[in-house]
Amino acid sequence: TRFRHHARWNDVHIPVSSTGLRSISPTVSTEPEIPSKTSPIGSTNNTSSTNPAIHSTVVSHHPLRIRFETFEILSITDTPKRKLVIDTIIKTVLGDAADVWSAALNVKSSSNSIIPKVSEDICSGQMVIPNDLVKVVHADLLLFVTGGACEGEKSQLVFSSPCALDEETDRPVIGIIYFCVDNINIRDDWSIATKEQETLSKATVREIGHVLGMNSDLFPYFRDADGGPRTPRPLKKENVTCVDGRVRDIVAPA
Repeated sequence: TRFRHHARWNDVHIPVSSTGLRSISPTVSTEPEIPSKTSPIGSTNNTSSTNPAIHSTVVSHHPLRIRFETFEILSITDTPKRKLVIDTIIKTVLGDAADVWSAALNVKSSSNSIIPKVSEDICSGQMVIPNDLVKVVHADLLLFVTGGACEGEKSQLVFSSPCALDEETDRPVIGIIYFCVDNINIRDDWSIATKEQETLSKATVREIGHVLGMNSDLFPYFRDADGGPRTPRPLKKENVTCVDGRVRDIVAPA
């Protein structure tokens, strides 16, 4: 990935399976969180695996292409307020955020297929993949969009997690983004204030950035300009004392 322009994860665990799949199982802090299981990051390059997959033949570079799957968030339009908020997210916010990152990043061109398998493995079971979502083409990043109520700070609007990495490049290719739809204010005339919508759009841009790599869980997977890994492989955990005084087993990035 070429750059042209905080999620709260810790307690990182990186097992390496016999199939070469890599996963990260972060523990979410007590701050507002996705009300579900922990979110692993896996990677594979063959369709026989039950994990998400991407297959690519590298050619050149092009602006980042993001595809959003919104079936999950559309399933919670159970009140007039939620329907209004979710309509705004789908029709305006997501497209605006995708435009920002498309203008900011170029990625390696590929004849790729991001294939989320119909299984409980994707995003640690946070998403139920419909049977008709077999293959996603002409996309570099697949984001599953979900949402609902959020505990904790009422100012929390959206947060995210990466779910799968490309095995050859370590670039995130699948992620999840969660909107705190009940925390988004509407006016008496049943509209969302311009300032509120701008705040939501900026927060969405930030969270997509977390999926793309601005996330401490992904630091060990960063690569140099020549494509070589910055942190030596295989990745190894080590015992460290964190700034909060707690001792954790983590993979420390180089």
